[in-house]
Amino acid sequence: GCLIALILSVFLVVPVSQLMPPAVRLSSTDMPSISTPLDDTNTLLYSGEFPGPFLDERVTIRVGPLGYVLVLSPSQSLSESYNGTDDLIGWYSANKQWFDEALLTYGGVVFRGFGVQDVHSFDKILGKFHEDLHVEVYLGTAPRRRINGTQFVSSASEIGRLATIPTHLELPYTAHPPRRIYFFAQQPNPPPGGQTVLTDFRQVWRDLPQEYKNNLVSRGLTYHRWYYNKARRNYDILKSKSWQEMFETDDRDIVDSAATKQGFNTTWTDDGDLLLHHKALVFRRHEVTGDEYLNLHFNVLHGATFSVPFAWSAQLFDSKESASLAIATYLYNRARIYMGYGYGHDMVYSDDNSEVSWNDAMILRRTISRNSWIYDHRAGDVVMLDNHRIAHGRSPWFTGQRKVYVALYH
Repeated sequence: GCLIALILSVFLVVPVSQLMPPAVRLSSTDMPSISTPLDDTNTLLYSGEFPGPFLDERVTIRVGPLGYVLVLSPSQSLSESYNGTDDLIGWYSANKQWFDEALLTYGGVVFRGFGVQDVHSFDKILGKFHEDLHVEVYLGTAPRRRINGTQFVSSASEIGRLATIPTHLELPYTAHPPRRIYFFAQQPNPPPGGQTVLTDFRQVWRDLPQEYKNNLVSRGLTYHRWYYNKARRNYDILKSKSWQEMFETDDRDIVDSAATKQGFNTTWTDDGDLLLHHKALVFRRHEVTGDEYLNLHFNVLHGATFSVPFAWSAQLFDSKESASLAIATYLYNRARIYMGYGYGHDMVYSDDNSEVSWNDAMILRRTISRNSWIYDHRAGDVVMLDNHRIAHGRSPWFTGQRKVYVALYH
């Protein structure tokens, strides 16, 4: 009892940064760029061509501190009650070529302060931006909820607020990942935390040592993704969706067929759980620019380092809650290995089915971290990202409500 009390006392008193072992400590060279709040003091001046005027005035444009993603705002201050949905749609349509080129050059655009009031306005914008927009069965690992009364919109994630979602491209393991992903911040949570973190996966691929990249490509990586059978249980800590939710059916034959179309191999357990396994495309080339970019879901799915994003959030936000989650997920994973269950979700080398070592995994994770940008949402933000370059994630948050929505354009 005294030992437990001593351990708890140390945990509560010692700063979070000192609680973290060196293997998961964020060094100054690994730190993401942080813009909180997002304003002129922590973004770069934009010097390119401007789109046409919005409400008869030239917009204000800034560039994210790492040189990717533009932040556009009306030059004039608009009232909180102003509904700019139709004005934004008209302005985008009149300047579509400029936005297409901006997306190729900078990877993303944040529309800030344009009077987008609610998720239904966001849904309308999506339908006008892309007249061929349609909704497909969502084959992602994270649970999402379709929003009633909208055609295209889902919740960004139904994962609990204290969880860190590492940055990743949307559905990179599918045959045809979405071209763009959109976010809408209807109600940002009170700070700290809750940011939609962005990472330039083109720059990540460029920054990785050539020998390291050659090793990944020559040996190959294989996905192992587990989805539980909700007919037997309702939840598993490392299997965030059931296969019934994943494929939106209870029919295994339909699941097998849909998986085959994506290039996934299926293995069913006696309990009815589903393992999807297939070889990863380590990198892809952008369909317009030809630029190579990292195409792995490794940051989310690597089992041995699954606890690292929680440990890093603990340090970034000085959060004992995140530190507790880091410790809990690490111990949970070690217990699974000890009992012979494996990690659950994982990525392994394809040539011999061996684990990716901790050191190799951390080279990739640290390169991703230093190419990441953390910024605060404001109510009404609409974020448009090139999903073949700019990855997204989510910081944990600690108080209040957060309502952020997502849509995919294929």
